[in-house]
Formats: sequence, C-alpha cells, structure tokens
Amino acid sequence: MERRTGFRRTARNPLLREVDRSQRAVAVVLTALFVCAAPVLSVRAGGAAYERGVQVERSQAATRHRVAATVVAVEASDPRRARVIRVRWSERDGSARTGAAVVWRGRPEQGQTQPMWVDAAGHPTVRPRMRSQTVTGAALAGAAVAAGTAAPLLIVYAACRRRFDRRRYRDWENEWARLDDSRSPS
Repeated sequence: MERRTGFRRTARNPLLREVDRSQRAVAVVLTALFVCAAPVLSVRAGGAAYERGVQVERSQAATRHRVAATVVAVEASDPRRARVIRVRWSERDGSARTGAAVVWRGRPEQGQTQPMWVDAAGHPTVRPRMRSQTVTGAALAGAAVAAGTAAPLLIVYAACRRRFDRRRYRDWENEWARLDDSRSPS
C-alpha cells in the first residue's frame, strides 16, 4: 500500500522540504474531510429533495386533471413566442368553462381541440409534476451540496498553499543567500 501511495518514498526523499510535507498533509486532510462529508451530506440533501418532490407530485396529481379544450379564439402575437388562446372545455361535472391558455408549440386554430390541465378550481394550469422532475431535482440537490462542501475546502487549500508558497520562496531565497555567502571569498 505504501508503495502505491508514495508516502514512504516521499518521507525519505531528501529533496522534499518540511513545507512540502506540510502542504501534502493539508491536502490529505482536506481530501479526507471531503470524502467523508460530501457523500453523507449529498445523500441527505438528495433524499430530502426527493421526499418533498414526491409530496408535490401526489398533491398535484390529486388536484389537477386533464381536459380536452376547444380553441375559441387565437390572439395575434409574435410567432417566435408563446401564443395565448381562448379555450372552452367541460368539467367533470358537465359544466362548461372558458379561459385563457398559453401554447408554446404549434399553431392552434379556431375549432381545434387541445389537451389542457386544470386545477381543482377549474383554472388552466401546468401538468402535474412528473417523477423524472423529482429525480432530477434530487440529483441536482445532491450535486449542489457536494459542490458546496468542496468550495470551502478548496478555498482553505488555496489559502494554505499560498502561505506555503510564500514560505517556500522565502526559504529558497535564504538558501541562495547562504550559498552566495559560502562561495564568496573572505
């Protein structure tokens, strides 16, 4: 194992200075912190986001239903944008309703039938949340937490590395000065 990691070889390497060993130790500790913390935090955040998403799915599935709406009028608009249409549909109880809906694709014409989602109050709305949206949201939450865990650790490493580099350059200058002093004629 020590041969693969290189710890033993670097411990005996005379070219490595104490500052190099310190920097490596900081990197190992911060990496270990990330490896231990990120999976746990990501799974917890992803699980919480998934549970919330499933609750929203169930709630929306219970309060929304799909109807077949007939286009009554199409408002003139820019063809590159969504179109607002007036539609008429029948509710489950048989009552007729009229309202505005937004169509993003296609060119609806008057008299054409369009599928549409309505909420419990009978107002046009978007379709209920799908499972793929819940899974995607949970995965993104987990990834965001992993990134959020890594960010402060990387900032700490960058700050430590900067200090180590300063110390390394100072030591390098001192060694050159000592070498110059030892080689100059007295």
